[in-house]
Amino acid sequence: DVLAPGSFIRSANANHREQDGPQSEWILMQGTSMATPLAAWACSIIREQLIGRYRLYSPSAALVKNILVTTARPVRGLEVATFRGEHDKYWARGNTTAASLFQQGHGRISLRDFLQGSYQWIDRRSGNYNGQFIGPGDEIISIGIVWTDPPGVVSHDDRRQLVNSMDFRVIVDDQLVCAGGDVTNNVQRCLIPPGSGSDRNVTIEVIASSVRQLYSLVFPTSLRPSTAAADRRRTDAVAAVESQPPTPPIPRRLRESENRISWITIAVILLVTALFTTTAFYIQYRS
Repeated sequence: DVLAPGSFIRSANANHREQDGPQSEWILMQGTSMATPLAAWACSIIREQLIGRYRLYSPSAALVKNILVTTARPVRGLEVATFRGEHDKYWARGNTTAASLFQQGHGRISLRDFLQGSYQWIDRRSGNYNGQFIGPGDEIISIGIVWTDPPGVVSHDDRRQLVNSMDFRVIVDDQLVCAGGDVTNNVQRCLIPPGSGSDRNVTIEVIASSVRQLYSLVFPTSLRPSTAAADRRRTDAVAAVESQPPTPPIPRRLRESENRISWITIAVILLVTALFTTTAFYIQYRS
């Protein structure tokens, strides 16, 4: 899903011997054994911030992973070794084109924007979602959805299918920029390149196949809720209230009987209180 530094990492030397001197306490290592601890450290920082800074005391694992993926930065100029041991010349060092998703996932881990408060999220959401926002036109907009899918089965073409798929779509200025239909990945990200500079209308849609499946959404704080969408929701709410049939008035006889019952209840309470108080004084006097 993401990249983490894994080459020329200074690590503790498990084979250190005192007679080898203090320099042998450390060693340069590489591989996933170095990249994995760094990714785990990034996840712990995200969780610590969510709990301590944002008071989200039970963040889901899907949200932590979503922040890690959505805030990742695409890597350019990779030098990639293929499975045949050869170097792919197309991705030679110095190339300004970003590497493919297979080669780098969603990019290298970068928590800078998250730590600066540049992202917002919706956690443990279920059912469909339709959010309409106003976004800047001169920035890259990164939007991600992640959910913990139940164990699935392998399909006829040796691909694992999702149990609960999410039709994740992003529409910018009435144009579909990220279409849904992914039935194999429970981690989906939409990168919107910069536009002409003016504000853009951004719509985030999620159509859930199961109303019980929880998911998380992460998107920049630069996406502001659309006032038009808010006005439309307010108008719909008012229309829904006005469409309700008027409440029939309570008959006068029923109101009078309710009042009599209320007075009777009060009188009974006062009588019981007086009886209890009198009994308590009598017992205290006799003793």
